[in-house]
Amino acid sequence: MVHVRTAQLTQADGGRWTMSTAPRQGDDSRWFVEDVDGWYGGSGLRGGATPSYNHGTFLSRGFREGRTLTLHGWVENVDTDTRDWQERNISGMLWDGMTGELTCDDGNAVMTTRVRLDGPPQVVPIGVRDLQFQVPLVSESPFLYGDWREFSLDPPGVGVGFEFPPFTGGVMPSKINGITDPLGLDPTITSYRTTTSPGWAAVNGEWVKTEDISGNNAMRLNPDADSFYSDIPLVPGKRYRMTVEVYLDAGTAQVRFAPRATLDDGSQSYTGDGPEAGGDPGHFTDVEGTGEWVEVTRWWDAPENGVAASFDVQINSVSGASEVKFRNPTVRSTEPIITFGTEQVREKHFVWNDGNADSYPRFTVHADSPGGFSVGLVDRLVTYPWPTYADVPVTVDMEGALFVGGRDQTHLLHERNWSKVPPRTIDTPVFRFLQGGRGFCTVAHRDTYI
Repeated sequence: MVHVRTAQLTQADGGRWTMSTAPRQGDDSRWFVEDVDGWYGGSGLRGGATPSYNHGTFLSRGFREGRTLTLHGWVENVDTDTRDWQERNISGMLWDGMTGELTCDDGNAVMTTRVRLDGPPQVVPIGVRDLQFQVPLVSESPFLYGDWREFSLDPPGVGVGFEFPPFTGGVMPSKINGITDPLGLDPTITSYRTTTSPGWAAVNGEWVKTEDISGNNAMRLNPDADSFYSDIPLVPGKRYRMTVEVYLDAGTAQVRFAPRATLDDGSQSYTGDGPEAGGDPGHFTDVEGTGEWVEVTRWWDAPENGVAASFDVQINSVSGASEVKFRNPTVRSTEPIITFGTEQVREKHFVWNDGNADSYPRFTVHADSPGGFSVGLVDRLVTYPWPTYADVPVTVDMEGALFVGGRDQTHLLHERNWSKVPPRTIDTPVFRFLQGGRGFCTVAHRDTYI
């Protein structure tokens, strides 16, 4: 009776043999799997028994022994030369005596176990071209495993922390740029901008104008005709930081942004920007043409009843220059310079086991922390109360071991509440620092069968 649909035997050096019940047509050799004896059952029991002074026997706990397996299959070859070559290959399966892997698909699950050769492979010719073989194998573990599943956990409080970035003018800009396609990489947006602002061209991430530049030069940054007053949504009363890098080959110019806001009653308004608190419609930043890029920073306070806004970059009163350019226009909302941050919404993760034997997850911590961490399932935790470093991963194998940088350091653990996932159950993983820290934890879990 055929149990497995596919079987793959992999050596320690990476060499492998793949067979199935329906191998691909057209190959010089077609490898068929007939069955794998011992894939079902195949694991003995070891345990003590002591006669009692009365009827019966005292039984100690039993433990399952390693699994004994035999891989059965045959090879169909195109000619006798190919048959002789494949017979030699079968003789060399797991030749080095080291442990490899056997992976089988039985139609319900794909499972793997580590195996070693347990005797000489047996090969019998069939006719003049084909071969039948049996490969005896032994596994140190009685268990069969599904593929690892992995995800990352952040500790509680991610995003919360005292922040005091200096030299920001009293506010801290966000990382989100309100300007769509600031580099001019989208051809549709670029076409609209250069049509509504004649003379400008997008060249390698820069906006360039070389004709009719004396006087005023404005670039409307809206991505399309429908966003003249609705390029970015606004937070009423919020301060926005606006920056742009400007280049003049010579002469001088005055630079500013021109914000246009949509109010909550549907009307539009113009509010000037300024280099300091509040807006100043008549104030520009003077730029001298030195052949170097100059960053211009402006500030703008959104109206209390504003709901959306659009922006122009204005390079006005140009004198003595033959070329003007700008790049990287940004509009970013701001927060107070001192903040404790906001905790990020963490995605919920779970570990589960669809097998029929206990499964033990692995936690690997990549973090800088002065006082260590705890990991586990719900309230069953393993605690490592020592400093950790992001470039030295710490792995907790819930089967009963801890590795620091690949070395066994289980003796350093404090709490040892090893956590398992019983068959057909689901559980919640936990990761937290003992004295704060920065980093994350990777959790690996899999199905376990016997």
